[in-house]
Amino acid sequence: MMNIKSYFLLVFSSLLIASNTYAQQVFISQDFEDPATMDWTLNEVVPFLGTVSSTSNTFVVNDVYQGGFVQFGPFAFLEIPNTAEQVFQTPTNSNYLHTASLSGL
Repeated sequence: MMNIKSYFLLVFSSLLIASNTYAQQVFISQDFEDPATMDWTLNEVVPFLGTVSSTSNTFVVNDVYQGGFVQFGPFAFLEIPNTAEQVFQTPTNSNYLHTASLSGL
């Protein structure tokens, strides 16, 4: 039979484990609706983090959902599909952060 100390220890440790599983903290939040309020720089080269500049791709914030075609070599074309409708956002199809080809901008 379990004594009171063992029972208390079991309940306390169960509660402690359960409380840690829901301890998520949001430390950066951005809705991308007003680029003037963005508090970081996109495409920044930070050598000690290992980031390098790209001659092909870049990060952009806009509301463009249209795909396109990418040319590989002289004859190969790859179709990039349109981004799906973003109906779960308010407003619908608002700004978002994504990568884009510099040649496609």
